[in-house]
Amino acid sequence: MVDIDDYKSLADSIIRLDDKELRSQVIEKGRERVKMFDAQMTADKHAELFR
Repeated sequence: MVDIDDYKSLADSIIRLDDKELRSQVIEKGRERVKMFDAQMTADKHAELFR
């Protein structure tokens, strides 16, 4: 993660993704994280908040 106003760090981070191993790790972590945002789970949590 980089600061929203730090365009140099953002560019450096993107360039680092040229490394296949690092890119694979980032992709895998993203796939794991997306599981946290299941539509049914989100609906259930919102319903719970409204109760």
